[in-house]
Amino acid sequence: AITKVTEYGSSTNIDGWYNGKTYGEIWGYRTDRLYQKDDFEYDASGNLVEIVLDASHGNKNAGKTVNKLKGEKPVYQGYLQSGTFKYSPGDVKFKDLDGDGQITDGSRSVNDHGDLEVIGNTTPRYQYGITANLTYKDFYLNMFMQGVGKRDFWPGDEAFWPAATQYYNAQKWHVEDSWTPENPNAYFPIVRATDNRNRGVKTDRYLQNASYLRMKNLTFGWNLPKQWISKVFLANASIYVSGENLFEFTKIKGPYDPEAARGNGVMLYPFMRTYSFGVNLTF
Repeated sequence: AITKVTEYGSSTNIDGWYNGKTYGEIWGYRTDRLYQKDDFEYDASGNLVEIVLDASHGNKNAGKTVNKLKGEKPVYQGYLQSGTFKYSPGDVKFKDLDGDGQITDGSRSVNDHGDLEVIGNTTPRYQYGITANLTYKDFYLNMFMQGVGKRDFWPGDEAFWPAATQYYNAQKWHVEDSWTPENPNAYFPIVRATDNRNRGVKTDRYLQNASYLRMKNLTFGWNLPKQWISKVFLANASIYVSGENLFEFTKIKGPYDPEAARGNGVMLYPFMRTYSFGVNLTF
């Protein structure tokens, strides 16, 4: 279900509540691509050339020191820089959606949100379940599957991003699918230890499809024949094996449980896979 705010005072800030806001919406930038070495200018020693931007490159870029881009009128995203960080080869390049020659978030209002736009929604939509109860002679199979047809998730914590912190192990796909000059078409940006420059800015490139279909319960059992159990004064007896959360189908990338992932980018403890064996007796 989609919930919209129909009336909420005069606030227009996109970070809060405002008239027309859709509950669960995710604001972010649209990704153009990853910066490549050929996008930048270098000095005679092969080092990146730095320049200080003025107002001709956009009012919010003015005063920012950046690595110089090639081209007659390149679009800089210096406004998004902080500290000593400067965008360089391997970092994420955003789209200038409002065409003002700079990448900014405007005043973060409904009427002026710069290059930001709604890129997704955390609300689970099209929730469904599948139940089946099958029998053959004295055997039975019960199944329950549950899923969500549409949901978006921003993976903002360290478990998703390569080398974002010293407390997480590197994943195989961090090593194989991060940008290097030899791997310019990688999924992830360039890896820098304990660096959050790229994961700190929400963008559609890394927004995850958190829809899923999960086998919530699967039980297989055998009802013992009546002629056997009547000898020990039992009305019914069955033996069964059961499993919960056995497997799931999902496109979410990384060590995330799509059912436990929260909209603010943090993963709760995942649902445990449980196996059990039992006997049911009726006297």
